[in-house]
Amino acid sequence: MTHLGLDDWAAVAGQDEEELSNGLATLGRWEARADPSGIRLPRAKCHDDKTITAISFN
Repeated sequence: MTHLGLDDWAAVAGQDEEELSNGLATLGRWEARADPSGIRLPRAKCHDDKTITAISFN
């Protein structure tokens, strides 16, 4: 997420389900379009599942 500037964790933790889903979709699009072979951001597989969990303790 750092490579797309999406690593403001306080902001991520405050996002609702739709915003989190949109963020994951943005990551997937970048991976598929900008770096499908994992050259710019090396990874074990060309396409990987994405999961994010946000927990707020009040």
